[in-house]
Amino acid sequence: MSRRERDGFLTLTIILFLFAIAPALYFSLRRTEPESYELVTFPTAEKTVQGNSERSVRKVKADPASNFDPNTLSDDGWAAWGLSEKQIAVLRRYQKNGGTFKRKDDVRKMYVIDDALYARMEPFIEISNTGSSDRSFSIKSQPEYQSNNYNYDRRDRQSKSLITGKSQSIRIDVNSADTTEWKRLKGIGSVLATRIVRFRDALGGFHDVQQLQEVYGLDPMLVNSWENQLNWDITRIKKLSVNKLYTKELQKHPYIGKKQAQHIVNYRNQHGDFRTINDMRKIVTLNSDFFSKIEPYLDFQ
Repeated sequence: MSRRERDGFLTLTIILFLFAIAPALYFSLRRTEPESYELVTFPTAEKTVQGNSERSVRKVKADPASNFDPNTLSDDGWAAWGLSEKQIAVLRRYQKNGGTFKRKDDVRKMYVIDDALYARMEPFIEISNTGSSDRSFSIKSQPEYQSNNYNYDRRDRQSKSLITGKSQSIRIDVNSADTTEWKRLKGIGSVLATRIVRFRDALGGFHDVQQLQEVYGLDPMLVNSWENQLNWDITRIKKLSVNKLYTKELQKHPYIGKKQAQHIVNYRNQHGDFRTINDMRKIVTLNSDFFSKIEPYLDFQ
């Protein structure tokens, strides 16, 4: 080995040695300071716990497992049974228009109360005869109704005909009558007749008397007075071909929202055609209230 080669080999050895000890040398020379921690307390924590406790108490108070009169049950009471604000609003509108629950079965007739919910409620329903009677006339105690000349508020003028009414011998079929025939019934003018026919056509037909109470401005007391004048030919109901229609077509029905229509079509695309309503019930986003209203309008062909 020549002198030049020895010098090169020595230089290379020194470089490799420096590379080997460099990390250890770096950490040994680096000054480290002890880490310090500061304990921070949050004054709102206690309030949060207290707030949670208060919410828990309210939930306990909302326990529905006690007897109740549906004519006097508060909004919180209905909510405790699982009704939404919209469902409670339907019940309040029914009562505001003079509707009352005279027997347990009247509760089940409300379309916002499905069969499963009614089955849970039924053992706890206690209807007071005096309370029911008082409520049925409570709306008449309002100033706008107090007049010997039946000077009612404009939105309830159809109630006049309950007194001066038309012949009880008139009968119409709810699913074929035009506006002229509807106007033959007491309390019905051109505006209400048009609303009834438009709503019926949008639905595809009526199958239950409570659907008439969904027509804006139609007094439930007035509807009840027609009990013996209405024929129900449910064979005229136009059904929805749920295996053929798409979102835009399904959502035109008053009982089907846009998202519900999308979920129906998406599920059908993924799993194939619906054979029965039980197949549709597998769509977890559709609840029992939805099916109780829409079932008469479904065609699975």
